[in-house]
Amino acid sequence: GMYPNIEQSPVDQLAMARLPENAIAYDLIYTPNPTQFLRQAKEQGAIAIDGLEMLVQQGAAAFKIWLGQTPPVDIMRHALLV
Repeated sequence: GMYPNIEQSPVDQLAMARLPENAIAYDLIYTPNPTQFLRQAKEQGAIAIDGLEMLVQQGAAAFKIWLGQTPPVDIMRHALLV
């Protein structure tokens, strides 16, 4: 979960244990990274994807709509990672 509930997960351990091999776990939450959900999924062998790229792309879309300019996606992504 997102702060302040960082130890929560939307999926309990029993359900997580039934993930198929090579499952993809996608959490729209981007902080903390990784979330409890993604940590559990990785432990089960899943491919874990966080919500950071979605945040970047939503910001880029808004930038384009509001300013009518091509957004600097690489700069935006870098700013979130530092």
